[in-house]
Amino acid sequence: MENLSLKFYESLKEAILEAEKEGVLTVNKVLKDSITVNYLIDLPQYPICDIKSVEQVKFVFSPSCSVPIPYFMRLDFPNLPHLLIGTCNEETCLVQSDFEHFALSWNADFYQVYEWLFHSSRGTLHQNDQPLGTC
Repeated sequence: MENLSLKFYESLKEAILEAEKEGVLTVNKVLKDSITVNYLIDLPQYPICDIKSVEQVKFVFSPSCSVPIPYFMRLDFPNLPHLLIGTCNEETCLVQSDFEHFALSWNADFYQVYEWLFHSSRGTLHQNDQPLGTC
């Protein structure tokens, strides 16, 4: 693992352990190149889409990418706006900026994934005036 990826790995690991104390998620598995967590989502009484109260997300660290990429691990995860179809699992589009800017300012903000799931369950993730072609 390159130094930059290692930096993000350590900051994410620390942030996730802190979030576990706050009850936002539970840590499932920590490996050298990934961290898998279970997000505990506060669902509305009548969810708009098929987001579960517990969603497993794997953060993958790669030498080719400066920040970890979150993947939803559920095979039947719903096809939603701002979901990029990856080669093996579903990848989220978490921010409305280009990836290079996001990578430079990323600080282990795993809450973005929680917010993505939270708003998707309520149908409030995608704004009416927001084009689908951009995230």
